[in-house]
Order: sequence, then C-alpha cells, then structure tokens
Amino acid sequence: MCRRATLIWAAVLVALMSLGTTPALAQGRIKQEILAKHREAMERYDDFAFEDARDLLREAVALAAEHGLDDEPVLGRVYADLAVVYLSGLGDDEGAARALRRAVEIDPEIEIDPAYKSREIERLLDRARAKVGAARPPPERAGQGASGQSEGGCSRVVGIEHTPVERAAAGRALTIEVQVSPRLRAHEVALHYWIRSQGEAGAPRGAEASPADGAQRVTMEPRGDCGYEAEIPAAAMSGEELAYYVAAYNQAGRRLAETHPAEAPAVAAIERPREAAPAGPAAPAGPGKRLFVAVSAGSSGAYLSGDTEQVGSPIQCCVAPELAHARVELGAFVSPRISLSLDLRIGFPIGADLPGHAVAAPAVLARLRLWRGESADGLRLGVTVGGGYTRQTIELESGPQTGSTDTAAVGPLLAGAGVGYVLPVGSAVRLSLDLDLMAGIPVVERFAGARTVFGVSAAGAVGLIAAF
Repeated sequence: MCRRATLIWAAVLVALMSLGTTPALAQGRIKQEILAKHREAMERYDDFAFEDARDLLREAVALAAEHGLDDEPVLGRVYADLAVVYLSGLGDDEGAARALRRAVEIDPEIEIDPAYKSREIERLLDRARAKVGAARPPPERAGQGASGQSEGGCSRVVGIEHTPVERAAAGRALTIEVQVSPRLRAHEVALHYWIRSQGEAGAPRGAEASPADGAQRVTMEPRGDCGYEAEIPAAAMSGEELAYYVAAYNQAGRRLAETHPAEAPAVAAIERPREAAPAGPAAPAGPGKRLFVAVSAGSSGAYLSGDTEQVGSPIQCCVAPELAHARVELGAFVSPRISLSLDLRIGFPIGADLPGHAVAAPAVLARLRLWRGESADGLRLGVTVGGGYTRQTIELESGPQTGSTDTAAVGPLLAGAGVGYVLPVGSAVRLSLDLDLMAGIPVVERFAGARTVFGVSAAGAVGLIAAF
C-alpha cells in the first residue's frame, strides 16, 4: 500500500513538472520559428524578392499573435524590418509607418538595422516615436543591448534585463551584456552558451555545469553599477546557431533569476559573409537605389532606303547586315520593376572593302525597361531612344565598283523597342538574351560626316548583367 502511494505521488510530481516546463518549451520553439522566418525574410529582401520578404514577416507576426507573443522584444525587430521592406522594397510609405509605430510600441528604443538605414526611414521612425510618445534613445544606447545604464538607474531594473542577440558573425568574438537588479544580491552572474544545428531545441545535457557535454559557463564581469558582460571567443563562433542564457546565483549556488530557461534559450543565427547581391531588379530610387552594369554582343539585319555611304549608289537590296555590335549599359532601378539606363553601342561593318570605309558605328541610347517581377530572372520589356547610327554593309550591284561592299549609316535619330529574357548563371551574375527592333530616321542629311539613310533593323544579342 505504501509503495502504491509512493508511485502515485511520483506520477503526480512528474505531471506537475511537465506542466511547468512544457509552456516554456513551446514558447521557445515558437520564438525559434519566428526568428527563422525573420532571417529568411531578410535573405529574400537582400535577393530583391520584396513581396516574399513581406509575406514571411507577416507570417512571423501572425505566428506571434496566435501564441500570445505579440509584445515580445523580437517582434520589435520584425516590425522594424517589415517597415524597411515596405518602404525601400515596395514603396509603401503608409505600410512602413504602421509597422514602425508597432515596433516602437513594443520597443521604444528600437533602431533600424545599420545595413538598411536611410534618411527617409529614420524620419518615419522619428514620427512613430512622436505618435507613441517614445523618446529617441541617447547616442550611446543606440544599437546596444540592455547593459547600459537606463535613465532611471539600476532601481528600475527587474531581475535580469537583456536584449537578445538575433544575429552574430561567424569567426568574430561576441559580447553579451545584461543588467542585474541590485535587489537580487547576486554572488555570481554567469553566461551559459552552446553551438547547435539550426532548429535544434533545448539545452545540451549538463548545460549548467558540464562543458564536456557541449555547454560553456562563463562568469560575467561587472560593468558600471548593475551591468555585466562576457565575451564568447571568436573560435567558438562557428556552426549554425548560438544558444545561450544568463543566470544569477547566490553564494550557495542557487539560481536567483535567468534571462531564459535552459530549455528555451535565446537563439542567434551565426551568419557568414554573404556573396555579392545577384543582379536584377533592386530597391527603389533614393537611399536604397542599386545600380547594374551589363555588357553584350550581337548581330543585326536591316531594311534600308537611300544611298550607300561612300559611292552614293542607290540601295537596291532589301536586307543588309551589321555582322557584329557590342554594348555597354549602366542603369539604375527607379522602382522594384522599372529601370533606366544609358547604353553605349558600337557597330562594326565587317565585310566593307572600299578604301577609307568607316570601321565603327557609335550610338548613345537611353533605355526604359519593365521587369516581369521582383527577381532578376524572366521576361523584360524595353523601349529605346537615342542618337548615332548603325552601319550596315551593302554589296554594290551597279556602276564601276560592282561587286564591292559599301556601307550605309542608319540614323541619326534612333528609336525602338525590345524584349529580353534573363537567366541565372551564378550568385552575382545573370545571362541576358535580347531581341530589339530599332528604326533609324535621317532627320539630317549628314551626321558626324556620314551620309545618313532610313532603316529598320532587328538585332539579337547575348550578354551578362551584374548589380552593385
């Protein structure tokens, strides 16, 4: 009978312990999901997939609301980055303002990630603070954790206060900072940390006291009245994720307070240097504007009307070739799907054989392009206008130089339209295939010393695009 009662009480005790730990574990997993969606969203933003980034951040917000985590500090960063996506990626000022107001409500001292700062988003952040009634943090607090002294001093600190680190650089030492309430009368403040695979839950066995099992315990050094800090060495910053928590202990070693339970620690993604951003549609004009450069080569054929350039013989054929041309294009995106660029084009009248014939055909063109989506791949359409000429070769069919090859300068006003397709060939480079139709209109009889004619050409080209 005594043994049965003992078993019943043991079962009850296990059940109570499960009830106490399950919510912490569940919340820890949800926070990890939120952080994972946040990380993926900003990676999509860096790859110019702005709508995907927005949707992932909205999913993170919805997940937090579903599990009662609306006011968690991590949501402040999610809303701040959502504002970046709205403003710099999608050009939605109102959406950015709404997101920033919510970010400030959660964390009055929220700052924009330095990688995404711009004057416009800083102005919106100031307006959000004014509406919420939050003051801009003093310069020494901007971008720091919770270890600096608060305006009200240590008397306002409750337990252990800390702003979780969300991202950390691989191979670089990381300083963890906290504030500890003097009322705890802590004998020791310790940082517990371990490296783990992405999404792995819980602490390793022996997380508090057994480094051999994967967890490290570091006594934090006091800084100021109630601040403490400890450094995780650069050699330890490898792997996928850093899991950690901070705990305060009395002289007997009993835990007084902690930033997170060991079963649901703070998690920071360990990030390695990213390669250059792939070419394609980039952020809108303004501080987030990105440029691109393209080089290409191709060939064209044109229907001509007029006289040849040197001999002045009437053009009798229907289509004349320009066997090779090269282009260098420098452009900028004025919205996620629209770009403007300046194009230097040089044609080569290969095959011309009259003495003193021209060897090149320069032209400067302005291009307006519409890209199919917020990614570098796929269809793009464009219109072109500029000055200069293309130079086709014409075989003479009459006169004393019959059988020789003369040239025809088409222009000098050039206008046309085109269609292209872009394919990925690497993380930073895209392959472009273009087909352009262009008319050359002889608005003057001679241009830059060349006799000009009317023509309509079709040109195909293959090239490479890179963004910077």
